[in-house]
Amino acid sequence: MVYSPVMARARQRARLKRPRVRIKTPPLLYDATQRVISRIQRSVDGAFLTYWTSTSGSVCDNDVMALHELLQALGPQKQLTLFVKSDGGSGMAALRLVHLMRRYAKKVTVVAPLNCASAATMLALGADTIQMGPLSFLTAV
Repeated sequence: MVYSPVMARARQRARLKRPRVRIKTPPLLYDATQRVISRIQRSVDGAFLTYWTSTSGSVCDNDVMALHELLQALGPQKQLTLFVKSDGGSGMAALRLVHLMRRYAKKVTVVAPLNCASAATMLALGADTIQMGPLSFLTAV
């Protein structure tokens, strides 16, 4: 294939501007957080999962796939406790998450200590019990 000089220069620049691979590191206080989660896990009946989206993230279809893998590995549960902190996202993904939890657990409890907004509110409303603290809030969906 023959490229014009302009196209050849553009292709060359594109090759030079390839993004660097970004290496992800565990967040600050990762080890301390894992210790707290382990303590909570021991104090609840059944499985304990955390669902925490960053401010730039949201409830999405990829989360449905990830939760499915986790629940398949855990197998059926009498009780599932889900710690939720999220600003929301896809309502359809939230419904799919609720259906998955319902398929694998007889009773679902959502613990929402902070923001549980929009699609995350839908997720919480799909639980049998919602536990909230003084800084918690749900929003319109």
